Amino acid sequence: MKQILFCISFVLYAAQLKAQEKQVAIIPQHNITVITQEIAQKYSLFTNVAGFQRAELFQSPDSLFTIEISFKNSTGFYKNRSSWTYQEISHFRDSMSLIISNYRQEGLNQDGRTMLLVGNTLVGLGYYSVASTIYAADKSNGAKLPIATYMFSAAASYFLPYYTTMNRQVTRAQASMSFHGQTRGLLYGIGLCNVLYNYKPTYPEGYVYSISDEQRKIYDKNYETNKHVELFSTFAGGVGFGLGGNYLAKKQNLSIGQASVHQLGVDFGLLQGLSCIMLFDITGKKATWGTVLGSGLAWGVAGNYIANQRDYPVGDALMIRNALLLGSTLPLPFIAANDPSDEKYYIYGVAGGSLLGLAYSKLLLDERSYTTGDALLVSLGEISGGLLGLGVGYLIMPEQHTHPAYIITGGTLGAIGGFALMKKYVSGNVYKKQDKISYNFQVNPLGFFQESLYTSAEYSLPAVMLHVTF
Repeated sequence: MKQILFCISFVLYAAQLKAQEKQVAIIPQHNITVITQEIAQKYSLFTNVAGFQRAELFQSPDSLFTIEISFKNSTGFYKNRSSWTYQEISHFRDSMSLIISNYRQEGLNQDGRTMLLVGNTLVGLGYYSVASTIYAADKSNGAKLPIATYMFSAAASYFLPYYTTMNRQVTRAQASMSFHGQTRGLLYGIGLCNVLYNYKPTYPEGYVYSISDEQRKIYDKNYETNKHVELFSTFAGGVGFGLGGNYLAKKQNLSIGQASVHQLGVDFGLLQGLSCIMLFDITGKKATWGTVLGSGLAWGVAGNYIANQRDYPVGDALMIRNALLLGSTLPLPFIAANDPSDEKYYIYGVAGGSLLGLAYSKLLLDERSYTTGDALLVSLGEISGGLLGLGVGYLIMPEQHTHPAYIITGGTLGAIGGFALMKKYVSGNVYKKQDKISYNFQVNPLGFFQESLYTSAEYSLPAVMLHVTF
């Protein structure tokens, strides 16, 4: 009878836990859902638990967390469960993340080396080799030197970083920052060239056939010089910003999520600078490029500051991007409904709405965190909802009175709906701070039958548990 009661109680207890709990990432900063025996041995975690097998984290509807530690001894395989509050689990996660980060910093971590080599090779094939080939073609009369230059440059874009990183630390954050720095560095290179370099005079418009042969030779030489300066500037910008991004990620010990937040700040700043050019009718090469590059630099510094405030997972960076895109569309239906004659109002709306989305992302991520998979689901929901809304808006638009407000409004409402729906769907993985008093009472049947299961009080299970959070 005692055995039957034990089995029934165990089944009911397990069923209750399964219905109420949902597994969440135990160390989201490093995308670790389960601490396996291999992970624990690698980073020296849970060394005080003899026979450790795995550790998992579950969240209940009242936002309390339960850590389940599985271990094995001479008598069998067992599980120890303990309930923690949000504050306790946050401290646990930060401690585990710090141990892993310090381990990777002290050891030779090359998790991102493959990513670095692939990114560097793509940029090399796409630009470095092309720029070298153009320069070689201008300095030679045949096709042999330019073709050989392209081949050598393409090969160097892989073998050079392969050799230099053979015995160096290369994290995923370093690889990501390197690729982002190279691609944006090309833009900064040509921009700084337009701001700082005094271009030599070339052919004036409308006077090509009315100048002397001597003057034409001067213009041809000036044109070639200007082109080579631009090629060198973009080349140097890509290499310099790529190395700078790599160094910054290593010096600040950024995670891949923190690197993504920093990169988002740079891109957001470049787009805001472009908006300022169109809104304020900024003309001239120096003023135009200076505005774009200055805005990108300022927002890049701000993004780096935000990234260093906490260890952001990649999912959080994606959620910031989702909020920015959603916020940029919010003012558009109101603008389209008023049918403005000046298209600048749309630019005002996108620029202002993106700032609104940035503010919302701060509230969205306040003491909360999203996994990469959850953030991608929200992204897909936002995009799919927007497409669905565009289609519905187009269908309901009267044929006698076509107006873009129908389509724009439908797309915006669809994006909002898709974002809200998927955010609610993944809300189980959001870690919320407890602001009110919360009670959690549990009865563990295993606690009444554990005399023969454990030989040490360290692994004993409580029969009755009461947690009060306030």
